[in-house]
Parts: sequence; C-alpha cells; structure tokens
Amino acid sequence: MSQLRVNLFKNGRSEFLSLLREHNIEFLERAPQPGVIMNAGEVIEIINAVKDVSPYGAVALVLITWLRGRASRKVIVQADEKTVVHIEGYSVTQVEKLLEKAISVTAIQTEKDDA
Repeated sequence: MSQLRVNLFKNGRSEFLSLLREHNIEFLERAPQPGVIMNAGEVIEIINAVKDVSPYGAVALVLITWLRGRASRKVIVQADEKTVVHIEGYSVTQVEKLLEKAISVTAIQTEKDDA
C-alpha cells in the first residue's frame, strides 16, 4: 500500500485515530508547514495496514465504521483529478476499490464530539 493522505478536523479525530490503532493501521501525523493554508486541521498519512483483508480493505472498514458512528459525519474520497466521491451508502468492498485509486480522503464531523 502506498501512502494515503487523510485530512482530519478536530471533531471526530480521536475516534478516527482510535479505529486506525484498533485495526493495526500504521499512520504518521503530519504537522502543517508554517505559513501554509490548510483545508483541514490535521493531515495524517496511512503508511501500512496489516489485516487478513487487503490493506485498502482494512482502511475501508475503518472509514465505514467511523462514518456510521454519527449522522454528522461525511467521508469524501478523491479518486483522481476528476473524481470525488462521498461514500455514504457505499459498502466496504466499494470503498476498498475507490481507495486503490485514491489521492486523498477527507473525514468530516460537523458536530462537536460531546454533542
């Protein structure tokens, strides 16, 4: 699995990272570069996913599990230069296939964690 960039925001961040750890998915937290405007509060790079299923399947399972945890969550996958997909209603298998071509993933939770 090549590295996959995931854009995270403050809300929902800790649960998302906990799910990655729970599924033995290695990631690096990337600090924003000084002076660079970011579209997300934090960027992580998934570097390795060890699972009985494909590495993309393990990440897809985490994304779907996190997404279903709250109605205020959205996950957006940029598959290539022209394809952006909101994965609500997608199966793990469908998301796995998208991730094989993905450039980046954005995980958004619009409500505070304690809401």
